[in-house]
Amino acid sequence: MLVTVLVASLCLVPPVVAPVVEPFVAPACSYCPGHRTIDFASTTTHGTTGKNTIVAPIAGRVTFAGEVAGRRFVSVRSGDHTVTVGGLGSVVVTAGDTVAAGEVVGRGTLTGGVTLSVRRDAGQPTEEYLDPAPFLARRIGRARLIPTDGTRPRPARTRLVCPTGR
Repeated sequence: MLVTVLVASLCLVPPVVAPVVEPFVAPACSYCPGHRTIDFASTTTHGTTGKNTIVAPIAGRVTFAGEVAGRRFVSVRSGDHTVTVGGLGSVVVTAGDTVAAGEVVGRGTLTGGVTLSVRRDAGQPTEEYLDPAPFLARRIGRARLIPTDGTRPRPARTRLVCPTGR
């Protein structure tokens, strides 16, 4: 029951503002094939944080920031979960740093997408990959009118909301 509560409280900030182009596919066993991440389309902005930025999906301590097999990754550990963002063009944090959810951890590439994975790994002999999609916060905002006379519209006011019950 305690594990269920820990998983249910997980809320992830999307690392980029882009649609998911490939979903998580759970493997049949620990060593079986599957797609253990969700993949986002390439993007050039993250709201108001700046061009081509990738943010930390969760608050915690950076456990890895670097390159593996020619791709850059940042892993953040919080409680029993490690959340990894991949496909970064450059990394602006280092292992040991503490980050807040939504804080910039790197810059993307203009051609590649961004991956997101979640592992539950505390007290278990092997890691368990979880589908990140149910834990992604959603950006919501109020509908507003946009001027037709050429004046600049006010910036949209949006906020992130965790999935219901999570």
